[in-house]
Amino acid sequence: MIKKWPLILALLIIGMLTASCVRLKNWKEAHSPPDETCSHCHYDIYKGWKISYRPYNEATKEEDYTPVHSQPKSASDVMMKKSHSEGKGDCSQCHFVEPKLELLTLSKVGINFKDTVYQLCGRCHDKLFNEWTQSVYFAKEKDCLTCHADSEGRPIEDKKGYHQRLTGIEGAQLKSVKPMLTSDELKKAVYISHDVWLRDGKVLALFIVANAGAGHNLPADEINTAYVLLLSLKDSSGKAIDNKEVIVAGWGKESIRHTKETYLDIEMVPSSDRDYILEVTLKRVDKRAMKEVSIVIYHENVEVKTISQ
Repeated sequence: MIKKWPLILALLIIGMLTASCVRLKNWKEAHSPPDETCSHCHYDIYKGWKISYRPYNEATKEEDYTPVHSQPKSASDVMMKKSHSEGKGDCSQCHFVEPKLELLTLSKVGINFKDTVYQLCGRCHDKLFNEWTQSVYFAKEKDCLTCHADSEGRPIEDKKGYHQRLTGIEGAQLKSVKPMLTSDELKKAVYISHDVWLRDGKVLALFIVANAGAGHNLPADEINTAYVLLLSLKDSSGKAIDNKEVIVAGWGKESIRHTKETYLDIEMVPSSDRDYILEVTLKRVDKRAMKEVSIVIYHENVEVKTISQ
C-alpha cells in the first residue's frame, strides 16, 4: 500500500491541474451573474463603474471625491476599486453568495436583496419564473426564497451534477449532497392519495399525485429529474409477488402544474393468497450527477381490500 502512495498523489495532482485548466460549471459560478446581467436593473451604477473612474491615488482622498458606487471604507475597498479600474473585478467581488448570509448582499451597507430576489432568479430560471407568476404564491407575494432557502435565509446550495471544487470531476463530492429542496419541503409540495382493491383476481390501484405546494411545475427540470412511483405487491409471508416502477412526471412525461394532479390506474397480478400488502414508495430521482440521487417523498404499506362482485 505504501508503494502506491506516490501514484495516488500523482493522480490527485493531475486531477487538480485538470480542474484548473478546464472551466466547468459550478453552483457559485451559476449564481454569481456577470456585470451585464446586473446592468439590466442597475444600469446607472454599472455605467458609473465603467466610465467614471478616479485614479487610484485619488481614491483615498475624501476631499473633492465623488463616489462612483460606494465610498471606499478600507484599504481592501481601495484595492478592489483599483483592480476594477485596471479592467479586473466585477459586481460579484462585493455582491456574491458565499460566505454572505443572503443572496447578493453587500452587508456593510445593509442592502437586502430579498425584496427583489425573484427578478434575479428569473434571469436564468425564466421558465420557473413564468410558472411562478401563474401560481397563488405570486398573488401572496411569496418568492423563491420562501421555499429555496435555509433557516438563515441563504439559498439552498445544490451540488448535484456540478464539478467538485477540488477535483474538478463531474459529479464528484467531498461534502454531502444538499438538494435544492429538503425532503420536508418536498413532502409539503407533493400530495399523494391511493385506493387499492383486490377484485376479479386482480389488484387494482388508483393513485392521485398532486402539485399541492410548489410555486412552479413539478418536477422543475423535467429533462433530468422525475417523480417515480415504486410498487411492490407482497403476500402474507412478505414475499414480493409483483413489482412495478411507474414514472409519474418528468423524463419525457408532462410535469404537474401548480395545484393540478395526475391520475395513475395500475393493475397488478396477485397469487392464490387472499391477504396482500402493497408497498408504495414515491421518490424524486435526479440524473444530473454521475450516480442517480433519490429523495423519498412518500412511503407506506397499504392493506389490499377485497371487493366482492
